Amino acid sequence: GGGEGGDADAAAAAAATAASNSALRAALRTVATLPAGALIGEAALLEEGQTRNASIVSNGAEILVLRKRDFQDIDARTLRRIKLESTFNAACTKAPAARTEADVDALAEKTARLSAFAGLAHPDLRAVCRALTYKRVPAGALVCTTVQAGPGGGTDATG
Repeated sequence: GGGEGGDADAAAAAAATAASNSALRAALRTVATLPAGALIGEAALLEEGQTRNASIVSNGAEILVLRKRDFQDIDARTLRRIKLESTFNAACTKAPAARTEADVDALAEKTARLSAFAGLAHPDLRAVCRALTYKRVPAGALVCTTVQAGPGGGTDATG
């Protein structure tokens, strides 16, 4: 089968696939644009029976793939760090009012290691973690414009 009929069939199949892909792209809506270094599908590596129900369309990307069978060969300590990072990322990008106690736990576990929070009592650290908000700041952006004494002698930063 590689004669003229085969070429015509292949051309028709390619045209149908292109039309199908075009229709699919037109029907899709952008939910998120992932930044460089973003992880996708990590929950499927960490949880048994975890499945995806989303489609991801690329406008061109370089990706690293880690298959579950290879992932399972990684030691438990590394797996815990990866899971904590994934849980932390999910928790910090939620609005404070939407966070669960598990989200606050994940934030507290990671922020407790930061020198700015090292001296806080656990309940105070959890209160801070309930209020933290996540913001992406572009390179070179001014983060804090003024620091002034707030009520009770604390400082309030604006920016």
